Amino acid sequence: MYSEKKRRQYCNYRIEESLIKPATVNTELRTLKSFFNTLARYEYVKENPIHGVKMLVIEKNEPRSLTDAELRRIFQAIGGDIDYTDLLQMYLHTGARRSELLPPKLSWEDIDFDAKTIRLIGKFDQVRHVPLDKLAFEIVSRRKNIEKRLKPFDFNYDYMYKKIKRFMNKANVLDGTVHALRRTFGSKLVQSGVDIYIVSKLLGHSSIRITENHYIHILNKNLQDGVAVLDRVW
Repeated sequence: MYSEKKRRQYCNYRIEESLIKPATVNTELRTLKSFFNTLARYEYVKENPIHGVKMLVIEKNEPRSLTDAELRRIFQAIGGDIDYTDLLQMYLHTGARRSELLPPKLSWEDIDFDAKTIRLIGKFDQVRHVPLDKLAFEIVSRRKNIEKRLKPFDFNYDYMYKKIKRFMNKANVLDGTVHALRRTFGSKLVQSGVDIYIVSKLLGHSSIRITENHYIHILNKNLQDGVAVLDRVW
């Protein structure tokens, strides 16, 4: 049967050993509760053993992006591992979600070397085409034409996530995540004055409102800077 001690042990293991976020742990707990409810409904078990399980309290923080100094430390922590250097640079320069650059979602057929674009398959199999900047194009060109890689990035999802998390911890970016690279991509664009509609399309958000919510703190700062121009104009 469920006990608070067992819940703490499970949550601590998933967060500290498996390196997943508390929100993901809550998703797992809800899935387990639903699974046991189904078993109880069909009388495979007498009752749900984790019926009283409590969800972790999640603090709602401002969307996390990485500073230039943090990125330098992360790449220093990676050292000479060119595979992970390439992968992190591609996340930073395309705004891809974690799984969008990995098999089976990405193959060489998804990269148009003539148009210099990458085809990313996002949530609910929504497809978007993102232009490759100079660095991103250099990376995929080298990996395909010089290094003759069979796949752009042949990584196991779980192993990749844990290893990048360890690089970030080594760089003393303790709250850094792979998703923070995508946030950083969006933040850089918004800070540079790129239209929020374009940023939304590049990130593959289902609506511009989602993009605005993620980057409202930057948008507000841009508005303040824009109005400050009046001090000089008048």
